Amino acid sequence: MKAIALRYPKFHWPEGKTSAAIISVDMDAESGLLFTNPETATQLDVMVHQAYDVRTGVYRLLDVFERKEIRTSFFIPGHAIERWPETVRDIVVAGHEIGHHGYLHEYLAGMDREEEEKILLRGLAAFEKVVGQRPQGYRAPGFKVNYWTPELLIKHGFIYDSSLQDFDIPYRLAVAESQEAPTIIELPVQWMLDDFAYYVHLPRLRPGFGIENPENVFAIWKAELDALVAEGGCFNLTVHPFLSGRASRCRIVERMIDYMQSIEQLWIAPAIEVAKHAQTVATARIWNRPIDQVC
Repeated sequence: MKAIALRYPKFHWPEGKTSAAIISVDMDAESGLLFTNPETATQLDVMVHQAYDVRTGVYRLLDVFERKEIRTSFFIPGHAIERWPETVRDIVVAGHEIGHHGYLHEYLAGMDREEEEKILLRGLAAFEKVVGQRPQGYRAPGFKVNYWTPELLIKHGFIYDSSLQDFDIPYRLAVAESQEAPTIIELPVQWMLDDFAYYVHLPRLRPGFGIENPENVFAIWKAELDALVAEGGCFNLTVHPFLSGRASRCRIVERMIDYMQSIEQLWIAPAIEVAKHAQTVATARIWNRPIDQVC
């Protein structure tokens, strides 16, 4: 039987590298719940659970990144930027990229284009007020994206999005079928590489499926990294400080970095550097045809 090759083209990584890894940190703080569960604003226990993000977890992760001498990408909602400006500035001073992650961690599903653009602009205003610069990357809260989202991102000057899950390499995400239609770089993600799927547990709110043993999470992540390295793909890890910033889980993040750094042909870089590289090589171009209304 004839073997069928993967249909996406071989991606050309920087000289001497055959695959890539991104460590991305979604620092949601309280906004991670305020949009979906606004009643929690008056619940001290829940709010401080989320504040672990910025009071403890992010600094434990930053310490690991500094010791391992790597730069990462933080995606932060505008509300968290305004509420915790000192922490945000500490991230910037440490040399990490900061990307847009909504304003109140809003899930975009069901929103119209005008409402989504208002949220995008409100988040940008928080960046300009606190950070003094505009973000170049975007990640949709919950990885939830509308068909018009890429066009809005291009309109407001973003270089890349990191929300979709259809490829294992960066590609050009087009806003229309025409070959002349504008594109934005997409840096794909996947739920398997998101710590939320393994660790989240908020009684009465998000009970989850139990709290996973960090050793099991390491095994899952390592297996996916090995497979993507073998194929020349891009490993895009997503962690949250209120989850992976916990002591034993942070050790797993550190072990992952150690293992990444042991792979000579693996390029470890922040998302913006991977996106800028993708702009210079012949990447796949994808347009997503909307599905007709179904019953």
